[in-house]
Amino acid sequence: MLSFVIRIGFVCLLFVASSAGAQTLQHQLRGITEAQIFIQVVDHDGEACGITEDGIKSAVMFPISSSDLIIVEDSFTIIYISATVLSIPYAGCTVSYKIQMYTNQYIELIITETTILGRIELWEKSGIAYSNESNISKHINDLLETLTKELITDWNLDNK
Repeated sequence: MLSFVIRIGFVCLLFVASSAGAQTLQHQLRGITEAQIFIQVVDHDGEACGITEDGIKSAVMFPISSSDLIIVEDSFTIIYISATVLSIPYAGCTVSYKIQMYTNQYIELIITETTILGRIELWEKSGIAYSNESNISKHINDLLETLTKELITDWNLDNK
């Protein structure tokens, strides 16, 4: 019984954590016309839970393909999608996910008066999801598709 209560508390905590996120501020996505997609599925448990790079790519490409954002092989602007998977036998799968748009550009460091290539985060949402092994891949793919729609909506608003 205690295990069940702890699990329910953990799921509630995960739900709260997954609802937090940043949105575009000061039209940070304005002027971006192209981006590169980089998908990272971390851990060997991804396959056991059905989380694959191809599944994630299909989920995120659906909303992107209906936008004017051009996906290229090499760009300073990156749409980074990660899923870190933990499978617990007889208990299910837990996935930490992130979708982020960032750009690399040269930045002058005021303190040292040097210029470096740095990463500027433009948009990010992340969270944690938990489900049994048979449901988690669909849940994560649907979730990442929804988050990609939010990114594209913000991108469209910044570029209208």
